[in-house]
Amino acid sequence: MTKGIQSALKKYKEVVADAEEAGTIDRVILDSPNLNYNFGGGFPEGRIIELFGPESGGKSIVAWYIAQHIQRREERNTVAFFDMERTFDKNYARTVGLDLSPEKLLFLRPMDGEQMFEMAHELVATGEIGLIIFDSIAAMPSSRTADADYGKATFGSEAALLSAGLRKLNPYLSKHNTSLIMVNQERDDIGGFSPVPGMTPTKTTGGRAPKFYSSWRARVQRSGKDITEKGVVIGNGIKIKNVKSKIGPPKRVSEMVLYYDRGFDTMDEYVSFIANEEFGLATVRGAWIYGVDGGFLEGQKFQGRQKLREFLETNPDTLEKCKFEIIERFKENLASDVDPDDEEAAVEDDWNQFQ
Repeated sequence: MTKGIQSALKKYKEVVADAEEAGTIDRVILDSPNLNYNFGGGFPEGRIIELFGPESGGKSIVAWYIAQHIQRREERNTVAFFDMERTFDKNYARTVGLDLSPEKLLFLRPMDGEQMFEMAHELVATGEIGLIIFDSIAAMPSSRTADADYGKATFGSEAALLSAGLRKLNPYLSKHNTSLIMVNQERDDIGGFSPVPGMTPTKTTGGRAPKFYSSWRARVQRSGKDITEKGVVIGNGIKIKNVKSKIGPPKRVSEMVLYYDRGFDTMDEYVSFIANEEFGLATVRGAWIYGVDGGFLEGQKFQGRQKLREFLETNPDTLEKCKFEIIERFKENLASDVDPDDEEAAVEDDWNQFQ
């Protein structure tokens, strides 16, 4: 850099950044390899994430699951949760490990969106918040809506608020490496086009700002696979597809299994990745699974997935090596797969995956 340029930028030194450093994404490695896979190697810090989909699809519990990983850290382990829906279930949140203590969770219930953004801005500016969750922006009223008479039209006020609020908040999230998860819902798009004949088209609430400012967007919904025991439903599958990604490969799809009494079954996810020969961690011959030479399972063989699972559960050191190897596999193809100019993928590309 020449002396002339240095002189010109002298009074702007706080905004001059190193491109190599700024272009590196700090990630939080999650216990779920499926979510790490979708994110392209781990949950990104300092970015805006949107989880959207139909009602009761699992959006909030996925957000809580990510939040408890932030709470485990040594620093910036406080999560600010904005309960705009007033539907928070403490017992359900605890099943996925969310710490409800005031030191780890700021539980907030603003009356309108303006207050929500003001509080979020001040909290992020402290540099002590690891994650903000808006649950949900579909239930966030603007002050104009909150003050209006029942039945009076206030079209566009929430979308305008989100546009202005995210525009102002985004630089502070980046500066302090604080992540934001926005939970959103789908609504019927009357008069819209559906890529599948007979299927009702949908759209998300809040206008275009959530889509624009999000570095990663995912559609979250129940997979339709209920888990039963003695005729009682004890869990279900949750399908997650990222439809926009500026932090990793786009259009990745995975499924998580949720048990209502104990949370997500991540161990089964690890078994699935090991048994997938494309990752090069094992070879499969019929019912037998063999560790590859030089790998963390070298010399080991298992008759069926259950035997492999039991081995991992009783050998924590091997499980840690397994987690490391899988994350490294995610990183190997990241540079070649990522499209920094990726726009939101058309849902019709794989629409049938969600039905």
